[in-house]
Amino acid sequence: MLMSFTAIGADAVKEPGKLEMILRILDKVSASPDADQAASMTYGVQNKHWVWTPTEPKNIVIMPPYDTMFGYQNIIGANIGMTVPIKQTGEREQWAATLHLDQDGIYNALEVATPALAKYSDSLIRLKNKAYIAFITGERPLTEFDEFVQEFMSAGGAEVVKEANAWKQ
Repeated sequence: MLMSFTAIGADAVKEPGKLEMILRILDKVSASPDADQAASMTYGVQNKHWVWTPTEPKNIVIMPPYDTMFGYQNIIGANIGMTVPIKQTGEREQWAATLHLDQDGIYNALEVATPALAKYSDSLIRLKNKAYIAFITGERPLTEFDEFVQEFMSAGGAEVVKEANAWKQ
């Protein structure tokens, strides 16, 4: 899946072989199935800038002093601005794989923008984001989630769902 984009300046074609080399590097970086290599492209040299956690699921831990340096990746020349796919193997990912959610991404089944979606999407997204942040930070207790759903539906969500269901039929 397309995870990000990278722009190459028009001047890259002026130096013979430069564009080809850039494309080779980007291809190698974006398609590598090697988790160590992918992590190194983003975080730097393994065992110098970062290490894997010793237990499953494996996570990346940035080593001192880099763990407190803002933008250290730019300083050392890592993280070339691409989203590098690193295969996740934790419990969450294993569960998703049992439902085949690890294949081809998760897509919205609604393939068109209904009138209600066009009308309410901005405000519904803001409402959802505000509520989710409040639930995550503890500003709102999870016991209020059903209340949030009612707020969402009253703010246009019910109309969006109605039109989506009608479209699906």
